[in-house]
Amino acid sequence: MSLGELFASIRERRRRSAQQPYEAGAQIKRRLQELLAVPSLPQQIEGPYTNAHIENDPAYAHGPQR
Repeated sequence: MSLGELFASIRERRRRSAQQPYEAGAQIKRRLQELLAVPSLPQQIEGPYTNAHIENDPAYAHGPQR
């Protein structure tokens, strides 16, 4: 490897390492834009809690016994 090639490879490595944070930032920015472009799903409203086992149990057919 000649001295000129060595200096060229050093300059190229420095250029890549200096450019890398900008590339990572650009990737994050693109990903955020993709996520913002996805339509939001409507939030589901959960109904009251029911327990199917208790609902089907004959002992609880008319509500709790007192």
